[in-house]
Amino acid sequence: MKIRPLLLGLVGVHLLPLVSPDCRAANVDTELVILVDAQTYSASDFNLMIENVARSFERQEFIDSVMNGIYGKMATSVMLYNLSGQQVATSWAELSTPQQFTNFAQTVRGITYPNRGGNVSYAAAITAARNSINSSSFVGTTKQITIIDDATGFYSADPAGTLAARNSALAAGVDLINAIVFDAAHRETEIANFYNTNVVNQPGGVTLVSSPQGGPKSSLNLSQISTSISTQISEPTMTISAVPEPSGLLLMGASALVFCAGIRRRA
Repeated sequence: MKIRPLLLGLVGVHLLPLVSPDCRAANVDTELVILVDAQTYSASDFNLMIENVARSFERQEFIDSVMNGIYGKMATSVMLYNLSGQQVATSWAELSTPQQFTNFAQTVRGITYPNRGGNVSYAAAITAARNSINSSSFVGTTKQITIIDDATGFYSADPAGTLAARNSALAAGVDLINAIVFDAAHRETEIANFYNTNVVNQPGGVTLVSSPQGGPKSSLNLSQISTSISTQISEPTMTISAVPEPSGLLLMGASALVFCAGIRRRA
């Protein structure tokens, strides 16, 4: 008689990656939308962002952290913003093996410069990312939006609309909004204030690189941009992808099974 609760707990642990709060969607450690600025100063700036997003998913440290997480997988998508309409650049992809990370990096490298702009709107970008997360077939322990911005059209920023979009995203279940802004030379204070007040939702959630707009970037600037993109994409996932204590797993597994059983009875 005393063995049965233990067996239920063990079954819950083994089924944990297979069940979700609605018993239909796939559980992942992180749901991540990466917003890439499409209205850049040049095609080279756009390609710089795309290449460093791809490299972030090839980092062995990042791959290992995801595979060692609670569910051992994440789901991610790339969207382009500051176009006349937000554009899905990559469909949602589940990543749980080294090959899947490699494949996703290659898919990202296939994103081409749209060579057109639109109304600069951080509000529209955040709202589109929120909607994409909430309509995906995944359930993330952490729901994250990472914005990569070259600050070209920053003068058109809408503080009130952006703040409303951020708060709406957080109310809808997004846990983390962070950002990296480059080509921020001579406007660091203005950009930092805008992002910290209206966009990101944690102290230090925005990283600025003081590269100048136009012309070639120094090797230091290129290194700073690369490191900052990788950090903002991967560090949150690496932080939360820690395996919980066995007792926590037992409780989570058993709770999920009970919840799903209740849904089946009602159905």
